[in-house]
Order: sequence, then C-alpha cells, then structure tokens
Amino acid sequence: MRKLIPRIFKQLRIKFIIITSVLFLIFSALVLSIWFYTNQNYAKKTSEQNMNQVLNASTSLFENQLMDVIHILSLISVRTGSYNSNAINILTDPSLTDAEILKYRKEASEFLIKLCSNKNYLNGLEITNFSDKSITYGITTPYETLEKLGLHEKLSSSGTEYFFIVPHINEKYSTRNQVFSIIKPVLSHSGTLAGYVIADLKCSLIDDIYGVQNDTMNSIYIIDSKNQETIYEPSDNPIRLTEYLNSKNNTKKIVSSQLKSVLTDWTIISAAPVSRILQDFYDAQAFIIALAVLFLFLFLGINLVLINQLTKNIRLLTSSVNQINEDCLKLNIEIHSDDEVGTLYTRFQAMLSRINELIQRVKDTERKKRTADLRVLQAQINPHFLYNTLNTIKFLAVINGNQNIAHVSESLTGLMRTNMQPAIFISLTEEKKYLQNYLEIQKYHYTFPFEYEISLPESLENYYIPKMLLQPLVENSLKHGYNGRIADNWLSVIFCADQKTLCITVKDNGIGMSREQINLLISQTSEEHIGIVNIRQRILLYFGSSYSVSIKSKENEYTQILLKIPLITKEEVTDYV
Repeated sequence: MRKLIPRIFKQLRIKFIIITSVLFLIFSALVLSIWFYTNQNYAKKTSEQNMNQVLNASTSLFENQLMDVIHILSLISVRTGSYNSNAINILTDPSLTDAEILKYRKEASEFLIKLCSNKNYLNGLEITNFSDKSITYGITTPYETLEKLGLHEKLSSSGTEYFFIVPHINEKYSTRNQVFSIIKPVLSHSGTLAGYVIADLKCSLIDDIYGVQNDTMNSIYIIDSKNQETIYEPSDNPIRLTEYLNSKNNTKKIVSSQLKSVLTDWTIISAAPVSRILQDFYDAQAFIIALAVLFLFLFLGINLVLINQLTKNIRLLTSSVNQINEDCLKLNIEIHSDDEVGTLYTRFQAMLSRINELIQRVKDTERKKRTADLRVLQAQINPHFLYNTLNTIKFLAVINGNQNIAHVSESLTGLMRTNMQPAIFISLTEEKKYLQNYLEIQKYHYTFPFEYEISLPESLENYYIPKMLLQPLVENSLKHGYNGRIADNWLSVIFCADQKTLCITVKDNGIGMSREQINLLISQTSEEHIGIVNIRQRILLYFGSSYSVSIKSKENEYTQILLKIPLITKEEVTDYV
C-alpha cells in the first residue's frame, strides 16, 4: 500500500487532477474573498448610512417634541398681557391680595391645562418662586431634588434661556420611572431672578423614539456632552456603552455613527456589532462554500472521466514503452490519432526503427573490423614471407660473412616482435622502427638496389597509429613500383601533422600508374590481397568517413599515397578500439 500511493501520485492524470483542483480551489477562494470583502464594506457603509438617517430622523422627532414643551415654557414665562402674565404676577407682585392670588392661580391653572392636556410625554409643569408661590400642572420634581442637581448655579448663569436636567427620579410621582427636566428662569420687572418654570418629561419619550430597533439591531446611547454622563443606554441591546467606547476605533468589530443635538447638547450614538450586520453574508458565505465543495466533487468526477479519456493513448504508449528492452525494440500497440500523442507514437516508432538499424550497422561494423584485423593477423604470419626470409638468411650464410646474417636476423627479430604483440595500435616510433626492419630485410630480398627515407618529427613520436597500416603500401611500392629497374630507386615515408590530423605520405619514384589503374586499385575487392582497399576499409571503420586515403601518380615518374587519420594519444586509443 505504501508503494502504491507514491506510484499513483506519479501518474500524469493524477497530477493534472490535483493541479486543476488546486487551481479551482484558489479561484473559488479568491472569488469568494473578493465577493465577501466587497459586500462587507458595502454592508458596513450602508449600515452606517442607515444609522445616520435613523439618528437624524429620530433626533429631529425628539427635538420637535422638546420644542413644543419649550414653546409652552416660553409662553408662560414671557409677559404678554394674557393669563400667563397672571402667573408671573403671582411670583413677582408682592402687593397682590389673597383673593387676587387665588383668582390668578385659577385662571393660570386653566390656561396650563389647555396648553398641556394633549402632551402625553409631559409628566408635569410648574412655575414657582423658590418658596410658597407656585402654579402646577401635574407632578414636577421638588426644588430640593433639583437643588441637588445644581439648579441654582444653572439659574444664576447669565444669558441662560433654558437648560436640561438629565434623567432623574421624581420621588413624588414614582420611584420606578425616570423623568428629565426642562427649566427656564423667570425674571421680575427689575430683571432679577424671580423663579423658574420647570417641565418634567417622561424618559419613555426617549425610549419610544430611540429604543425602536432597526434591521441592523443597533444600540442607541445618549451622553451628556458636558460631563460625559450617560443619559440613555437600553438594557436589552447587545453592546454596552463601555464596549463601544473601548472599541469605537476598531471598525472590524463595531459599526457606529453619532450625532450631537444642538437643542439639548447631548450626543446620540448608534452602534452595532459587525457580526450582526454581516450575519446574512455569513449565512450566504456558508452556503456558497458548501456549493463550491459540491461543485468541486462534481468537477473532480467530470475531470477524472475526461482526463482518463484524454490520457488513454498516453497510458497505452507508456505501458508499451515500459516493455521495451534489449530483446524487444518495438511497440506492441497501434495508435491512430492526429494529436500530439499520435505524433509522439509515430516519432517513437521511427526512433526504434532507427535504433534497430544502428544496432545492425554496429554489428556489421564490428564484423568488418574483426575481418580486417583477421587479415592483418594473416599477414603477420604469412608463411611465404617467412620462407623467403629464411632462404635469404641461408643464402647469406653460405656466400657472405656473419655480419649480414646478424643484420637480417636483428631486423627479423624486431619485425616479429612487433607482429606478435597483441596491441592493435602502436606508437609512431614503433611504426617507424617496424618499417625500417622490414625495408632492411627487403634490401636483401630484392635483386635491385633501393634507398629509403623515413621522416618522423620528434613532436609526433608519442602519437599512435593502427599496427601494420603502412607496411602494405611499402610492400606495393617495392613489388610493383620498380619493375626490375636496377638504379636510382628510392622510397620515402613522411609523417606530419595538420592541427588535429596526422598526414602520412608514402612515395616512390617507380613506373607510376594510369588513372584507370588507380581506379581499379581503389575498387579492388578480392579477399586474396591486403592492399589499398583493406587500408581504406580499416580507416573508415576506425575513424569514420572524415578521414581517407588518396592516390596521386604519374606514369614513369612517381606514385604517392596520402593517408589522413586523427592524431591519437595513448589515452585516446581506447576510444577507437
């Protein structure tokens, strides 16, 4: 099982499925992230705009309610010659009799009832002079309570038209309900503070206007801007005011908006958790992710079927290629398609055919090498040559002294030593010595005299050449070049180098050859001769067609044979064997 899993992951179709699946997941994640990020920002911005609209509308409605009460306070506290001036007279005119005070109080009370009877949020209204003179509608906050809230200091402030008292408990009315108060100072004829007008409004007005939850489930807070005292904080909202104040700069958690009321100098704050605002998007995101997973499995299934179909020929070709070995160099399948796989199959078949041809050619080349080397061996142990040489030694021993016999024997020994060594390549120094020994023996074998010259530069002595490559050329010159001529016979073997090429020239001043004789010699194929054809074949087998043998000749003047082979060092010999 452990070996099977890695093998599966090495398959091309599995890799392709994994890659396409990863790309699908990356694309889906990228699209989903862009969608969620864009809609998240849009939802936050829309929620903030809705908060601003709700705050503006709610605050406008709230201030309209307050302005109605402020108008009543202004109407009562301003001298207009109507009933309200009676109320001010009660506070400011010390000369009034009890009967007049009673009459004015009755008229003022009826006037207050007419003004305030339809104000549902008005808990009470009172105009008083800080002592026993007052006119009251409903129940208002006692002076003692107001004094604890800093009433006198606020009334003494110059230029104050009205001010608000933050929500507090009106103990005369109920300990369970809070009210907030609007107070306006009342001045005497001399402009001194004579009393004040107070209106207590139920805090349910704030709750009714600001406590209505909108679609974003935002929380509403009201803070007194002067002393940062919390005026309103709903108890059933998910965000406490302290949480908002600590997180108002963290827009990742809370979306908020605020508005300052010019009338009350209160700051109204609307805040909602991002999680509530984006709940629908979270639900949609979960649905889309589930849908993406479903599509992924569907995509994998379809992808697997298509890839199996598309890679069918590739798998067949791979299986057939795996069966190729040294005993089987062919594909056991047939693929007929015009796509890349079909092209690959065709090219592979052509390559295998070419390999088979090359293998057969190598086999033929090796066979020809063995044949050529065998001919060389046959030349090495030619009995006729040995017989003639021994006869020569015998003849010299009878007629001449021991010096000639020693000379021939020494040459024959060197010649045989080179012939008998197993190496196929020998150094140019050895080749020169071999030719010298051979030519010294031939001086006693032939009846006509000849001179020879072997020129080998010292710089070329350590390069290598196939053994007995030159001896057949020298032998041909002696056997066919002079035709029994008894004077002025010479033979030269010259070695030189042209860059990486070794050039060897074998030249004699014999009878020469015609063009027809040269062509016949080059095309000679008789296996009874080891001549120029064998040399050409050996050069071709060892060194390739880049190297050659050329013949130049002029009748009755000379014959010149030029061999070109690569310069071969001792280390490079193994590259050609």
